[in-house]
Amino acid sequence: MNTATIEMDAKTVIECLQLVVAIIGGILVAWIWNERKHRLEQYRYLDQAYTDLLRRCFENPQFCDPTRTNDYVNSYKNDDATRYHYFAMTVHTIMETIFDLSKGNIPYEWVRIFEYHTSIHSAWLKNNQDAQEPEYVKRVLRGPASKPES
Repeated sequence: MNTATIEMDAKTVIECLQLVVAIIGGILVAWIWNERKHRLEQYRYLDQAYTDLLRRCFENPQFCDPTRTNDYVNSYKNDDATRYHYFAMTVHTIMETIFDLSKGNIPYEWVRIFEYHTSIHSAWLKNNQDAQEPEYVKRVLRGPASKPES
């Protein structure tokens, strides 16, 4: 083997390594951008769902009154009982989405919102546990995140 062949082989190896590094770097950058885009889309979705929930609370303040929701069976009768049932189910569906998307580790910016709304409608959840996923129900009924599981 002559010197020219060895130099050519070393140059080819270096060029191949540069190409592999560039491809890996491109894949990594694309993955990071995609992950950021996905998180932004999730946040927008949750933000819109929460805005809609606040609108519903404004339109139905009686369904966001903890005094009444803690005793919802006696507080709401007939059509109001049915309306509250679906209102509470909607609240828990939105909160469960936060729970699911965060894999149970509620993001800091959502913790207060999550705790506030799940506590207001926890009496409904106690009586309607089959309406939500078991892990979500377990998390909500044990109370705020600072409490240890029992």
